Amino acid sequence: MSDVVIGVDVGSSGTTAQVLDASGALLASIYRPYDVSYPQPGWADQDPAAWMKAVVETVSEARASVSGRQISAIGFGSQLDGLVALDAAGMPLRPALIWMDKRATRECDELAKRIDLAWLRKTSGCNLDAGHVAAKIVWLQRNEPEVFATARSFALPGSYVASRVTGVLAVDPSNASSTMLLDVGSRAWSGELCDAFGIDLERLPPVKEASTVLGRPLKWFCDATGLDSSTKVVLGCGDEMAATLGK
Repeated sequence: MSDVVIGVDVGSSGTTAQVLDASGALLASIYRPYDVSYPQPGWADQDPAAWMKAVVETVSEARASVSGRQISAIGFGSQLDGLVALDAAGMPLRPALIWMDKRATRECDELAKRIDLAWLRKTSGCNLDAGHVAAKIVWLQRNEPEVFATARSFALPGSYVASRVTGVLAVDPSNASSTMLLDVGSRAWSGELCDAFGIDLERLPPVKEASTVLGRPLKWFCDATGLDSSTKVVLGCGDEMAATLGK
């Protein structure tokens, strides 16, 4: 029997793992839901531990559904615009601020007074909006300074999940493109954009292509899912971009 691959979509309402063969035929689809927390109007938090629990459960069941067939690779699609503040060990310091969170509206109003919005749009491809990651980092700096100061990295949901599976932190250009910090022309973090938002570029994950093989799954993930340690782990991209490619 030919090898198969697993695609994992880490969404905002749940995670889906799908098994496909070399022809693109869908062999299995497993889903696990989780909750969104709304502490205040306009706020939306999610526990990254819920993502990992759902990833482990769906991948484990997906692997079992094709028992006896080699899983050659696993890759991730993910919700855009989530902020996961990570400590030096790569673990979350607080719940993630997901894409629908708009708590940084006041920060955006103030940023609009000192940032050339036409330049922002031309360079990043984004309009100034509280839903984007840069605004959320600014909010974190103002409202939770201890978390901001402790954070070693500011990751996106897909970046965080892939780093937990492989130990390698990176982000693809599609996820990075909705942060307001990526120069979409060069597909690299912009020092000028980071300066405009007061964000240290060194605290952002390295930008790598979506097709990048980050490595092999860590032992804990193999033990939890039954996945073979020879399986390649691919970085993947944003869910909207993945859906476009899939169609």
